[in-house]
Amino acid sequence: MAKSIKDYLIENPIDNVTETITLELKRKGKESLEGDFTYSLMNGENLNEYQRKATPPQKPGDKTAPLPRTSKVNEMMVINHCIEPDFRDAKWIEQAGVKTPEQLLYKVLKPGEIQALALAILELSGLGED
Repeated sequence: MAKSIKDYLIENPIDNVTETITLELKRKGKESLEGDFTYSLMNGENLNEYQRKATPPQKPGDKTAPLPRTSKVNEMMVINHCIEPDFRDAKWIEQAGVKTPEQLLYKVLKPGEIQALALAILELSGLGED
């Protein structure tokens, strides 16, 4: 007998799904390094929260609502869904000489690397071009 959709979904929850992506980290004048980044998927609640936080307030008189800032959404996705390395690790933040996960992210990764990680998280979350 075929399995019901409810049984399938209960047997295959999404709360612990992770993947790893390898990025070639290139720094000027330094040898490149292939770095593994392990990340988890985000759910619809996460995405809604990130978009809300990344959307500037609507100005009085504007007829259209502002769009979320993509770079801010990407930042929140990487900080909150990158498991290893963990950008929320207080010890690493202190070691890097910064005060916040956001500052750490921008100190150690190039914008293109942040975007590559964000795209991987989107794809794992079912929002990519799969």
